[in-house]
Amino acid sequence: MTVHFVYVHNNHINTTSAIGREIPKRLQERFDVRVHHPNAEGAVRPKPGDILIGHPNRYGPCFFSRSFAHPGWARRIVFAPLSLGMLEDAAAIDPIVQAADICLAITGAFWFDSIAASPISHWQHKTMRCDLGVNRAQFPNIKSRFNPAGRRRFLYIGNADPMRGGDFLMRLANANPELEIGWIRASDSRHCLDSIIEPQTRRLAKAMANSRLKIYADVHWHRPEGLKIIADHDFLLHCGRSDAMPSEVLEAASWGLVPITTPQCGFPEDDWMTHIPLDDIGNASAILQNMNTCADGELFARQAAGFRLLDSQYNWDHVTDQVRAAIEAPLPVTPADAMWQQRARRNSRMLKRHLLRTRYKRRIDAMLQRFPRPFEGAIRRDTLTAEG
Repeated sequence: MTVHFVYVHNNHINTTSAIGREIPKRLQERFDVRVHHPNAEGAVRPKPGDILIGHPNRYGPCFFSRSFAHPGWARRIVFAPLSLGMLEDAAAIDPIVQAADICLAITGAFWFDSIAASPISHWQHKTMRCDLGVNRAQFPNIKSRFNPAGRRRFLYIGNADPMRGGDFLMRLANANPELEIGWIRASDSRHCLDSIIEPQTRRLAKAMANSRLKIYADVHWHRPEGLKIIADHDFLLHCGRSDAMPSEVLEAASWGLVPITTPQCGFPEDDWMTHIPLDDIGNASAILQNMNTCADGELFARQAAGFRLLDSQYNWDHVTDQVRAAIEAPLPVTPADAMWQQRARRNSRMLKRHLLRTRYKRRIDAMLQRFPRPFEGAIRRDTLTAEG
């Protein structure tokens, strides 16, 4: 029996790259494991007892989906981030999740506990939750002191994908000019913005660049100059709208920064983390102001709580245990009652309509980027008419 693990894998230390390296390395203690890149050509034809686990590509066919289509797998496991604030990703993989044996969702409790009342409630019986991990040796504590009360600094690390809430981050920065809120738009983030054909992402990136955010462009956070910038900040600020479990939060906590996030980042509020309410500028600003002036002792206590949680939960040994449980657990039984089947069909139709509408809007946005300004109004009227 062989476990075929399909995920991005390379020597980079960021968490996304580490998934395809750290988990298979530990699974090999019990299984024969073969690792495949999602963009590889071809597919795997299973032998008796083989198991497929991996990340489907929401944009089209990939190594995982081509392998998935071959009959004969003992178990097929979809292993992917899950958030429900923006349903495009879930809608795109709904057919493959329905055909899978298990959905192993990389997500926090906020989203996992929302499945039953969501448009993917028909996934609930086969969905298991999985954390992310951090190798703390690769993300050592670089924060031995905090800036003085009243002069503390907040930092966002990541790209301008709408699911990450850059619009709210920008509004917070504009509403609190006395607070220093920075954005590390690292080289990999810039590549993402340039390569994904999503005009709304590019527009948001431009708006963020023109806001009161302090931009750190072309910064590689794993290099000394990048780590020095990070060490000069006190808080990791993440305003996610629909983020399953952002790895930057865990990496920053390992560096010694104190995370401040929206609940929609998936993590539960605890001793190590503070929540701010999404789209509530007044209350969110009050929380940031309070953290800016609180005693150093509170920050060191939160930092220590974060270290303990990383050691006990958000590490690769624990994550591998969760993956191993999905490989070895009894296969779930799909409900057979008529009411459940009706709900599943209704959910799938709704997800498909949502995905079609979203992709149609993005095509219109792409057209607006190419057409002269006088045509914009006509195209927008056509959009409204087409959507009813």
